[in-house]
Amino acid sequence: MPELPEVETVCRGLTEVFPTPIAIAKVEVCEARLREPIVPQEVQSLQGSQVTRFFRRAKYMLWEVGEQLVVSHLGMTGSWRVINSSLRGGAASMAGTAVIEQQKPHDHVLVYLRGDPRILVYNDPRRFGLFRVIPKANWQEHPYFQQLGPEPLEKAKFTADQLLTLSRGRSVAVKNFLMDQKVVVGIGNIYASEILFRSGVRPHRLARRVSRDEFSRIVRESRRVLKAAIEKGGTTFRDFRQTGGGEGHFYQKLKVYERAGQPCRRCQTLIRQTTIGGRSSYWCPTCQK
Repeated sequence: MPELPEVETVCRGLTEVFPTPIAIAKVEVCEARLREPIVPQEVQSLQGSQVTRFFRRAKYMLWEVGEQLVVSHLGMTGSWRVINSSLRGGAASMAGTAVIEQQKPHDHVLVYLRGDPRILVYNDPRRFGLFRVIPKANWQEHPYFQQLGPEPLEKAKFTADQLLTLSRGRSVAVKNFLMDQKVVVGIGNIYASEILFRSGVRPHRLARRVSRDEFSRIVRESRRVLKAAIEKGGTTFRDFRQTGGGEGHFYQKLKVYERAGQPCRRCQTLIRQTTIGGRSSYWCPTCQK
């Protein structure tokens, strides 16, 4: 499932492709079945409005459209790309590197722009994504957002003291604790494994047994890992694609994730794998305590 760096990459990609406000001419729904069905009345309300910015909260991508927000979640296999209505069946260069592709199977939503041949397309083979429209006023109190924890890149809100307080009395592995979106948002299975390796903490340690100094390292490495992943365009193993169709290249920097049985890049000890909370977890028995 795309995590914070992947969603941030998509937001930045759309902002680069559409640096000024864009006017929505029409929204076509090819397949309404997603995690929550697409609501026709919500889609119709977007027509004739302007998208003034793309931004992110947790793993949600948000479009500011007048007094409304489009809420998009990529689920497990969702992606946004740009095609050109005058080039169906062909291809052309976009923004120097991206490729404009023809329409594909599993395209759910097509957003047509006024005075612009480009079309924003949401594709999602497994249909775990989301495309909803909510009021912009008090949007952070909406059920999608009201239980979310702080952003890990916000220094004032994501701190070792915060983690220490929330972890006391918790009988949960520190990896699952770090992936709890009520504790901190945007960190999933891949980045939790990488952050804990760089912090020297084993993923199956109970959160309540992690010290403040160790949480300080976790906070520091969370920022380092996530920023580095954003710079590399996220991580692609199977499904994630950037807006232009390119892959995320942070997988080249992974220290432990999906490296079971391979030597640790730091100490040469073989990386181990176990299952924590139903998810595969990776760690080095020498570098992590």
